[in-house]
Amino acid sequence: MNDQSRAQPKTDVSAATTADGAAPPRARRRRRRMPPFLIPVLTVLVLMIAVAIWGGRWYLHQQDFVEETNARIDADLTAIASRVDGWVTKMPAGEGDTVAAGALLAQIDDRQAHLRRGEMEAERHAVLAERARVAARVSMVDGQTESRLASERARLTAAKALGASLEHEFRYARDEFARAEALAKRGVIPARQLDETRTAYLRAEQARLRATAQVASADADLAEARSARGEIAVLNAELVRLEHEAERLAKQASRQALEIDDHSVKSPLAGVVSRTFVSVGQYVTAGQRIALIHDPGQVWVEALIKETVIARVQPGQPVNVHVDAYPDRVFEGTVTKVGHAATSEFTLLPTPNPSGNFTKITQRLPVRIAVPQDGGLLKPGMMVEVSVDTR
Repeated sequence: MNDQSRAQPKTDVSAATTADGAAPPRARRRRRRMPPFLIPVLTVLVLMIAVAIWGGRWYLHQQDFVEETNARIDADLTAIASRVDGWVTKMPAGEGDTVAAGALLAQIDDRQAHLRRGEMEAERHAVLAERARVAARVSMVDGQTESRLASERARLTAAKALGASLEHEFRYARDEFARAEALAKRGVIPARQLDETRTAYLRAEQARLRATAQVASADADLAEARSARGEIAVLNAELVRLEHEAERLAKQASRQALEIDDHSVKSPLAGVVSRTFVSVGQYVTAGQRIALIHDPGQVWVEALIKETVIARVQPGQPVNVHVDAYPDRVFEGTVTKVGHAATSEFTLLPTPNPSGNFTKITQRLPVRIAVPQDGGLLKPGMMVEVSVDTR
């Protein structure tokens, strides 16, 4: 490179002109950089503003909503128990099976129950047969004694009529004998005529005595016939006893039929078998649980709300239910009941505090929330989180 080129002056940008003859712009000013200490300050300010906004929204949310994580899905779990003792011979329904109302859950051996009912029926039939026999005897005795009673009454009537007739003859013979005796003393009639009147008088007296005896005999026979009819009263009393005995046996047979029916443990409602506690071949006793069953369509949420916020919860308020098993879904519910006693009142072992040492613990009250079932997704025991809109 020669000296001329080395000695050429540098072109001044500020003094140069553009190709179209316009004046060149001023040289750009050098850009100022942010001081290093401002970056963390601005970051802290942004974080503080974000926290303030989040805190404000959280505070407003806490004023309008009551949230609780101590909640779960609940249902009426019906415990099906056995009413009789025996061996389990059949278990048609297992855990998780859907059953209809009246469906067989377990069959208990009922052979002895059937035999006992047969014995009761046989005894009842024997009592009915005895009752029929006594009723026939009542009819027979009634007929016999009634005819005898009529006959004795007629005989007594005839004896009394004969006695009355002989009584007149006796009086006539007695009067004739008295007149003949008086006339014989005066010698008006002979002794033979007196003897005849005496004989007639004695005969009339004997006839009157026999008639009196016949009346007494007929009266005694009539009394005996009447007493014979007293057997009918005894037989009627026996009929009443047998009738009550037959009724008692009939009720025992009906109760035995119920016991036979109790050997078939059936579902009282349509639902799902939650759990079974026995198996085929196991011996169960009366009162022992066979299975748990519930209606899957009748579920709700049981939330335990703190007493410090329970005053804000009222029936009818809407609730958002978040089920742990389905985190991407929100179920809508409604508050239906608010408990009137804290859960601590239902503990098996209460904790009185007579010593004076007291630690205050926030109590919880149960709140029931109605939630519609959705295709059987909600199952008893699932944990949920609830958010009650108190506005």
